[in-house]
Amino acid sequence: MRVTDSYMYDSFISDLQNNMQQLDKINQKISTGLDVNKPSDSPDKIGSIISLRDSINNITQYQSNVGATNNYLNATSTALTSMTNLLNSAQTLAVQSANDTYSASDRSTMATQVDNQIQEMLTLGNTQVNGQYIFGGFKTASQPFTAALTGTSVTGVTYNGDDGLMPEEINQNDIINKNVPGSSLTAAGTDVYNSLINFRNDLQNNNTAGITADIGTLQDAYNSLTSINTDIGGRLQRTSDVSSTLTNTNTTLTGIQSTLEDVDMPTAMTNFQLQQNVYQSALTSISQLMQQTTLADILR
Repeated sequence: MRVTDSYMYDSFISDLQNNMQQLDKINQKISTGLDVNKPSDSPDKIGSIISLRDSINNITQYQSNVGATNNYLNATSTALTSMTNLLNSAQTLAVQSANDTYSASDRSTMATQVDNQIQEMLTLGNTQVNGQYIFGGFKTASQPFTAALTGTSVTGVTYNGDDGLMPEEINQNDIINKNVPGSSLTAAGTDVYNSLINFRNDLQNNNTAGITADIGTLQDAYNSLTSINTDIGGRLQRTSDVSSTLTNTNTTLTGIQSTLEDVDMPTAMTNFQLQQNVYQSALTSISQLMQQTTLADILR
């Protein structure tokens, strides 16, 4: 069977196109650093690769949730710690002022100190994180605590938030509440604001019997805040443990992903050079064929 010039020409062109496709494919692997850039590159791997990418994306989202949760919890713990310090200071002052050796004038001076503590407590109750009031429950856009004033003295504090809890999924099927509603700070019998306001009033009125009762009320409020803050500490430990787990899992999955997806660069460079040589050889062969034949020969 006679091999015509036309058949040889078509064969050379076909080989040339195949070489160009191979060059383009290898070049894409080199430029992206990936061995698999589309499903057809490795049908047997693509299912595992997609699954890995989804898992890594989920971990990235969980890590973001952990970060947001930690911001809230840390700010809450810091505020609660400052509040307990204020209550502890007020209780110490109550024990002192209940002593008969203090005069009405002394207690009036102490009342001014407590006035300042009430203002500090109000500021702490309106703590914000990224523009959100952390003690407002779901009502994060406005101040949860507002004061009724007589002159500059706080005579009452109103909670304007709700009891909303903000759950965050920090890992698969692992949900944690990142906030503490301010209603827990104003519960009957442990209201941090009323305990201070009543103590301040008793100091102003030189009411030693009332001051003695305030010692217990301030202790109850202190114990309540300490309990809440202990719970926050437990949540922070939990997010820390989950964060470590997510980091380790992400490292493992990323390593597997790299094994499946990343190109073997030295091999890819060698293959690219080989395909270039084949391509140049094909061009040379076509050039020689064109010099030896006419258009009429090719078209036969």
